[in-house]
Amino acid sequence: LMVRTPPLLAAVRSGGGVASAGGRFLPAPLVIAWLSAASIFCCATMSVPIVHTVAMLTDRGMPYGEAVRVFLVIVGSGMLGRILLVRLTDSLGGPRSYFMASALQTALVFWFTWVDSLPLLYVLSALFGIGFSGVMTSVWVCIRELVEPRMAATALAVVMMFAWFGMGL
Repeated sequence: LMVRTPPLLAAVRSGGGVASAGGRFLPAPLVIAWLSAASIFCCATMSVPIVHTVAMLTDRGMPYGEAVRVFLVIVGSGMLGRILLVRLTDSLGGPRSYFMASALQTALVFWFTWVDSLPLLYVLSALFGIGFSGVMTSVWVCIRELVEPRMAATALAVVMMFAWFGMGL
């Protein structure tokens, strides 16, 4: 019920071809380079709270079980965020939703070091989970929208490789 046919695919199926769907694509190397650079920074930003939340909270004196629950809120809201933000991405388009989700996660990562209140940590974790899941959901849509279909698999592979470099960074 939540899946719709992408406009480009609908135009091709109806016999209108790519051009009738407004299918103007950017040069694949340019899109790959920009999305790869953006993915490095976005994934470096998203991986810090994912990896360090439990250690940071237990170092502050929070019981281990409670720190793990805060982390589980990040992961759980990330799953929910993928479902919610794919609808938003369909409405706004890939680049706009990628920028919005990236700005959300980047703004929220700063607050993890300042918030001590457990209820606020849960809210922060839920919002961060939605932001980081939206980044990865929308980057795939960016590739689908900006790169011609024959180059999409290569573009996705290269951008995801750089995203993993960012996670490791």
